[in-house]
Order: sequence, then structure tokens, then C-alpha cells
Amino acid sequence: MSDKEILTNVLTLAKNLNTLLLHASLEASNEEVFDVFSNALEESTQLQHAIYKCMEKAGFYQMENVDVSQVNEIQNKFTECTY
Repeated sequence: MSDKEILTNVLTLAKNLNTLLLHASLEASNEEVFDVFSNALEESTQLQHAIYKCMEKAGFYQMENVDVSQVNEIQNKFTECTY
């Protein structure tokens, strides 16, 4: 398994943990439970960001800037959809 695959798996796990902690904090039955899950979520999101930055630095995430026209084109594509 390559470094990119390992870090991608770790990043996915961190994102899933964030989702679980978010739902746990939203469903907290009292302030103490809410504080515990909210603090854990804050730490987890910082960890997720650090993993992402590591992947970006290693060249595993390469971002491109897009023109406003491209954003508008995609937005128009989805607003024209009828359900």
C-alpha cells in the first residue's frame, strides 16, 4: 500500500469520526455530554486538517483555481434541473 493510499484511508477515517462526533454533540442530553463531544470534535477536526495539509505538502492533493464562469456554469446546470 502506498503512502497516498494510507493517508487517504486515515483522512477518510478522520472525516467519519468527525461525522460521528458531530451527531453525538447534536444529540447530547446535557451540557456535560455536549462539552465532551464538542471538545472531541474540535480536536478531531484539527487532526483532519493536519492530515490534509500533510497530504497537500506531499503532493497528494493538488488544487486548481477555477474561474467564476466555471462555477456559474455548474450552478446553472443544477438550477435548471426539474424534479
